[in-house]
Amino acid sequence: MKIFFKIAAIFDWIVGFGLMINPYLLFEWLHLEPPNYRGLFVMLGCIILVFGWVFWQVSRYPSNRQLFQVALLAKIAGFVGLSLAIFLRQLPPIVFLVGLVGDGIWIPPFLY
Repeated sequence: MKIFFKIAAIFDWIVGFGLMINPYLLFEWLHLEPPNYRGLFVMLGCIILVFGWVFWQVSRYPSNRQLFQVALLAKIAGFVGLSLAIFLRQLPPIVFLVGLVGDGIWIPPFLY
């Protein structure tokens, strides 16, 4: 399980830094119009970086249930929030793939 959390941490660090450096890259890849507020996505990148740190700490201290719960809650909240935005037609369905890769695939191992 430790390796899973280390991979999740590295994944979040890559995504977080990516959003900070070029917050519109994902929109370009998906051929979507970028949002007006660049700073919101830079801030999201910062938050994702923090959760990368949380995952790294869980990999170091897997018996710390509070850290584990925060990490799981972050992945569930991200996936549910994105899915809700798609359901309410605030985001196009293609964005579901982003949520699936960014949060969805990480949830099942938590439940193991």
